[in-house]
Amino acid sequence: MAQMITRWQQLKQNLSSSSGGRAFCFVFLIVVLFAVGVVLSNRSLNYPWYGDDFHLVRNFSGSEITQALRGNWDKDGIETPGYRPLTVAFNALRTRMFNESVVSHRLFQIALLAAYLAVASIVAINLGLSYWAAMFAAVFTICTKNNWWNLVWIVDGVHALTGLLLMLAVLLSISAVGNFAAWKIVLAAVLPTLALLVREDALSMFPMIPITGFIYACLTNPVPPARLRLNNGRVAWDVARQDPRFPSLCLMIILSLLLLVAALIFFYVRSRLVAGAPFTIVWEGWQMHLVWLLYPMGITLHGVTPEAVYLTWLATFGFLSGVNLFIAPARWRFMTIYWLVSILVTSAHGLVEARGNLLLIPSTFLSFGIVWMMGGLAKLSRPAFTFSVLVVLSVLISSAIHNRIAQEAANPLSTDYLQSNSNFLWGGKYSQSTVPPVRLAELQQLFVRLNINSRSDFDSLFPGMVEEAATRHSPSDADGKPFEPRISFLQP
Repeated sequence: MAQMITRWQQLKQNLSSSSGGRAFCFVFLIVVLFAVGVVLSNRSLNYPWYGDDFHLVRNFSGSEITQALRGNWDKDGIETPGYRPLTVAFNALRTRMFNESVVSHRLFQIALLAAYLAVASIVAINLGLSYWAAMFAAVFTICTKNNWWNLVWIVDGVHALTGLLLMLAVLLSISAVGNFAAWKIVLAAVLPTLALLVREDALSMFPMIPITGFIYACLTNPVPPARLRLNNGRVAWDVARQDPRFPSLCLMIILSLLLLVAALIFFYVRSRLVAGAPFTIVWEGWQMHLVWLLYPMGITLHGVTPEAVYLTWLATFGFLSGVNLFIAPARWRFMTIYWLVSILVTSAHGLVEARGNLLLIPSTFLSFGIVWMMGGLAKLSRPAFTFSVLVVLSVLISSAIHNRIAQEAANPLSTDYLQSNSNFLWGGKYSQSTVPPVRLAELQQLFVRLNINSRSDFDSLFPGMVEEAATRHSPSDADGKPFEPRISFLQP
């Protein structure tokens, strides 16, 4: 076994020395991540449309797409107001490609998620992680409980699209530092702007794009900082210009200014075109995001994972952070600060809205940070490293189990599904939304099989179904009857 691993490492090293080899390693990474996503969600791939899917992922007319450029992205007025024309275009395009095939839609967004995580892995490799460590971190991200929406909820495919655009910008900032070209800086500003036109929460990633580029410059030019004479500005400036990191710093400042201008223009346009778009600051939302991130397996036990695993995980994470911040060599301390700051910054969109399905990017930084800190621990204590590996593996397994359990809330016989989607048939403004007739017909057939044919039937029969379903907690227990999911749809 050891010989096989050694030979594979030699092969990978030979491959990575050529452009074709690097492409092979990248494609192999995407294939592995795609396979993990499919295996994790295999029971849910054929679940029908759920909630926002009904009216957001469909064929849009040219006038509807044009309207999204001039105002609110949701013509039906159901969703939170915002300026997201590229979300509308993306949903229209994917529907043109896959029509009513929910399996194809889900496989497509899993592939998009795999591409996003593969690019994030390349960024992490440039920052010092090994190929296999980056792959493990990407797999960990896929398995986290709060990633299940990106696998199964069709409308949430936009999160992987947003993440891919932002990570490509990070990769371009790194590339511009290593081999400058003006187009790389321009494109590194354009791609995040496009991400803003998909979802406004892309803004929380903006600071990390130039910061990561400068971090890369510091890693590739490990020169001790010059001692500047503060009482002599000219000398300080001359010394600073001689620092090999100075050109990279100037590049990243330019990139930062471009991103700032793009963000200001975007929010000005949004304020002019979209009435009621939220931009409130709620500090508790940021705190909630950070708490949810600390529990990759979810915040409640659900009778599956012993409480000891949660407590051991928190202690292990604290231990890893402490060792890498205060004991590990300088390089490891430096990068540990980077990963922790990345988690903190990219969670900031919780200031506007805190929801468990908005954690893809900070979860990615958390996963890569955990793997980085484990590497730092390995250099100091093999026994402690072995113990941390066992804890992280137990968290990975627990997260994957909870991920699969959470997917059951989107099962058409779950009480969550029935309650939420009944509104598209008989419920106020939802019933007036733009939904393809074939989806409404399929939804109506589901309720007919349950002897529900109208709102009055639903109001009289559904409470009894909920009470009866309380004794059934999974599709395997339901035997074709409604069940109460162990994890509710938007429960973090």
